[in-house]
Amino acid sequence: MSTTQQREKRQAAEDEARHRTAYHEAGHAVVAQALGFLVDKVELREDGGSCWIKFLPRDTLDDIGRELSGILAGRLAVALERGEDWRRLDPGNTIELEGFTSSSHLSDYRRAAGAILGNELAAFDWLDAELPSAAFRATHILIDRWDEVQALAAKLEREGSIDLAADRRRVDHARERVCDLRRRARARDRIRRLQEPKPLSPRLAAIRDCVRRGEVGARFAHNREVRRWM
Repeated sequence: MSTTQQREKRQAAEDEARHRTAYHEAGHAVVAQALGFLVDKVELREDGGSCWIKFLPRDTLDDIGRELSGILAGRLAVALERGEDWRRLDPGNTIELEGFTSSSHLSDYRRAAGAILGNELAAFDWLDAELPSAAFRATHILIDRWDEVQALAAKLEREGSIDLAADRRRVDHARERVCDLRRRARARDRIRRLQEPKPLSPRLAAIRDCVRRGEVGARFAHNREVRRWM
């Protein structure tokens, strides 16, 4: 194999790894956002990728289950993109967060569940039952929002990094700007309505007409409502 062919093969492998990593991180981001978590940033690196997710405190078992779904989503997104049968995947082997091994991360969730249940042994049974449910939940979100996953993965491949927190700030600023414009418009409407002369009562209208014709003395002209119409 020539040097050129080796270079092309290596480049193709790198492109495939980058493509797979982009879908992996996009899966994390889309599912986490769908479950109510904030995603600050998604990026690709030479040694992989990262997805910064602000998970909620693990106060309930439901919080832990939703966090598990967000973590499992990366591997599941890659499986869906490659056309694999997600139902044959072993959720216990799909914990792939940067900086954690599968065993240590699962131990972390077991300890959190044990603190809630008050029983370490019950936490083992709960986690074994929750992993398939979390994978099933993540997969259905991915299928329902596959267009978002594809769009985010394609953008991530092009740009290498996406600051979703900055996008949220821009959206919030635009929303505040729209609200401010609406408040100003309502204030202008109120001022315009206050400045519009109110219709005179029949008695004041008769006095106004007499003053204009000069039939009434100046003693009636001090009336503020009359003066507005003179």
